[in-house]
Amino acid sequence: MDKTSNFSEIKYDNGPYIYFTEDNQDFQNLLAMESTYATDTSLIFLVTAKDDADIFNSQTLAAIETLTELAWSLPYATRVDSISNFQHTKVDNDDLTTNFLYESGEHLSQEQISAIRKIALSEKSLVSQSVSKSGRAASVVVRLMLDEAQTKALELMPFAHQLKNRILEQYPNIEIQLLGDAPSAEATDKASQETFRRITPIALLLVLGCLAVLLRNGYSVIACQIIIGLSIALGYALFMLADFKLSPISSGASPIILTLAVADAIHILVSYQFHCAKASSKQEAMIESLRINFSPVWLTSITTGMGFLFMNFAEAPPFHDLGNAVFFGVIMAFLLSTTFLPALMMLFPKPKSHASQQHRGLIHSLAMFTIKHRKRLLYGTSTLVLILVACIPLNRVNDFLLEYFDETFEVRRALDTHFELMGGLQRLQYNVPSGQQGGVTDPEYLLNVEALTSWLEANPNVSHVRAFTDVVKRLNRNMNGGDPSFYRIPNDQALISQYLLMYEMGLPFGLGLDAQVDINKSETKLEIVFYRLESNELVHERNKINEWIRHNWPISMQTQATGMDSLFSDITFENVYSMMIGTALALAAVSVLLIFSLRSFKYGLLSLIPNLLPAAMTLGFWGIVNGELGIVVSIIACMTLGIIVDDTVHLLSKYTRARREMGLSHNEASVYAFETVGVALIATSIILVANFGIMGFSHYYPNEATGILTSITISFALLIDFFFFMPLLLTIDSKKPTMKKAATYKAAA
Repeated sequence: MDKTSNFSEIKYDNGPYIYFTEDNQDFQNLLAMESTYATDTSLIFLVTAKDDADIFNSQTLAAIETLTELAWSLPYATRVDSISNFQHTKVDNDDLTTNFLYESGEHLSQEQISAIRKIALSEKSLVSQSVSKSGRAASVVVRLMLDEAQTKALELMPFAHQLKNRILEQYPNIEIQLLGDAPSAEATDKASQETFRRITPIALLLVLGCLAVLLRNGYSVIACQIIIGLSIALGYALFMLADFKLSPISSGASPIILTLAVADAIHILVSYQFHCAKASSKQEAMIESLRINFSPVWLTSITTGMGFLFMNFAEAPPFHDLGNAVFFGVIMAFLLSTTFLPALMMLFPKPKSHASQQHRGLIHSLAMFTIKHRKRLLYGTSTLVLILVACIPLNRVNDFLLEYFDETFEVRRALDTHFELMGGLQRLQYNVPSGQQGGVTDPEYLLNVEALTSWLEANPNVSHVRAFTDVVKRLNRNMNGGDPSFYRIPNDQALISQYLLMYEMGLPFGLGLDAQVDINKSETKLEIVFYRLESNELVHERNKINEWIRHNWPISMQTQATGMDSLFSDITFENVYSMMIGTALALAAVSVLLIFSLRSFKYGLLSLIPNLLPAAMTLGFWGIVNGELGIVVSIIACMTLGIIVDDTVHLLSKYTRARREMGLSHNEASVYAFETVGVALIATSIILVANFGIMGFSHYYPNEATGILTSITISFALLIDFFFFMPLLLTIDSKKPTMKKAATYKAAA
């Protein structure tokens, strides 16, 4: 198979389906329901009158009518619903006629407007769906036929913006906001572009500045930048060759690869400059740098890669892709740093600036401070750890896809307006079977549905319920002269069937019952819309409804909730649990690898502490300042494990080398470890925090949360390594060095 097409036809998936796997039964139930009924993928024009005025005036009603008519011409539109084209039924003797609620809005009299207002605000199928209870807002809902990747949504949105601007020019007394699936896809695409066009370039500039300060050598900085660029490019090349999907989540791999590539290059370059300062030739300095750094750089690359590979335990596939993309980038960074970088540096002049030597005095002072105050540091950091770990239970699992965008996105501002004026958007959907063809007209079936609807409407968390029973009851009332007492389910199945036949024959094209009733009239769709709920609250409500159905409906009507909000609530919980397993396995794998690499069971087990505590401390800190664990936050522990293990590996490898090869005491080995890798660890941590911190300024929650939490975790990792782990090693390890080797080290120092 020709893999070159993977570069010319990059697979970019912007749709919500990417978060679910094919073997997810709930996801398959959702797809089955969507194939049964007309699409409910939407573009919503939220219309409000300026100055908080009522929408029931001739100009605003005319604007809604015009918008409704023109929206039919939008690409991929299959249906448009609003108060203007609401199918209002009237009875004249034995004839039932169905017409739009109003036409020629600009010519309506005040009396006609009052009648329209009365009908609109009393119709259950309109309130909180097409018009707000207060009458201050209305929505024009365009149903769309889009592809799963929602590339068609990106094609559609320029036309939607043009239509919006056209209506605003014609009717300046209103405001229009866009929300729904198509605007969300557009916002997600903009967020992905933000990563490549704004965050990554700023991150590169930050790296350039940090490297210039640290290395103080232009050639070394240039070489480092080349390694970064090649690591990102080759990492993504392998990612595409492996036929993975590029998505808003996996696109965040580039700044992560960037920072990890820097870490490898810095350790080699700092050691290279250090040995160049001792009058060695370039070749000798680089050979010595590779000799002492190859093993820890290899080890950190493997452990980092393992941490990201274990992200494949996540329930959501985009996080598999993110982990795999970073894994490829990490491996390329290691190969380039240990082969191409040394060769490249041989082409450049010998460094004259020796930043590592200049900073050695400060690092030595830090080492002595740690040795002198190791007990106080151990007790102090232990107290901080215990406090933060105790705060982990303050977190709660919560996720809402539309709230991934902050207020800089129109779709988020529109969402907040919709919640304030119209009601909720979070939905549970039920495909309610009747057990037989034509069974949806059975009075017993409809009464069972109505019983659930009545029970739900008493729930204060429910915004509104959309059920087929509303259509039947409205038809029964209208066929009986509009008498409110007939707003109920008739007890005659033949009569109900006749009502539906007459109603459907009077409907214009595109406004049928296919959004609520299947083609065989054997099942209907019930939709429950909630006010703003957290994920655990939505799951709780769903469980209560499922329990009610289990006890009150016959076997033929038994069903389970589905819908995107339901699936997202489940996958958030599942992702948290699966990533706990993935993190535990990654931690075990890394520790086993360290035991063999360091040839020490004791040090391998001790390495668990600095590898585990930073993520735990971050979760505790997050519980204090935020407290919401979403699908993104759940992968942080596993993701950062692969990053923070770098510090532990470099520190331990130098410490054990000093103890074994040089025969130094635990105090002297600690000083040696600080002096040989301290500058590089501090520098890489600063660069990592700065670059992930830039991601924290993203307007897209997955990138923002990843940036903030990773920066905090890396900061805690450096704190733990220097002021907890090293004092712990000094306390536990009291082996005495041989005098000869110790004296040799002192002379060299």
